[in-house]
Parts: sequence; C-alpha cells; structure tokens
Amino acid sequence: CKEINDVEHNQLPSVFEVVTPFISLDDSLKEDRVNTIMIRCIQILDKFKKYPKYTKALISSIYNLYANNVTCRTWLQDNHQRWRWTESWMTSHGHSTAILHRDYSKTNSASAAEEA
Repeated sequence: CKEINDVEHNQLPSVFEVVTPFISLDDSLKEDRVNTIMIRCIQILDKFKKYPKYTKALISSIYNLYANNVTCRTWLQDNHQRWRWTESWMTSHGHSTAILHRDYSKTNSASAAEEA
C-alpha cells in the first residue's frame, strides 16, 4: 500500500497491475488482503482528494477492482459508506461512474472463475 501512497497519478495503473493479481489469489488470506488494501486505498483517497488527477486515477482504479473482482466488489458494497462520496466527486468533475451501475449478477460466476 505504500506504493499507492507514494506514486504519481500516472503511475497508479502500473501499481494496480501488481495489486490486482495479488488480491485475487484464492487462499485463506484473500479476504484479509482485500480488506487491508481497500481500507488503505480509501484512507489514501481521503488524504489526497485535493489533488484531482491523483484522486481520479485512484478512484478509477478502485472502480476497475469493483468491476473485475468479486471479492473487492463485495467489500465495496458492504462498505459503501466509506467511499460513496467518490461517485459525486467523479460526476462533479465530469467523469463517468457507469462502471458502478452495470449488472454484475451475470458476470459473478465468470469473475469468480477469473479470480481463481
């Protein structure tokens, strides 16, 4: 999580290329990893939300986790109050939040298979 905190906005996608497979490992620590990383991402968002490029890049990375990782999506749904402000932030800055409103019920099985 230190890397997420220390990189520039344009480096976040590269960090999440490493983070995503790490949190997708299917073992007994998966939920702990997701919980730790998601909490830290939300804390970092709160810390840096005065920087629009960084905030947009980190929110986009979190939204991509929401779309592509069932465990992250479940965590984010269960902890919506921690990050609900991001949707209005994205909208007010002219960015799409459509990824949050897709029907993932049809893809849960496929996503779960991808995570394995």
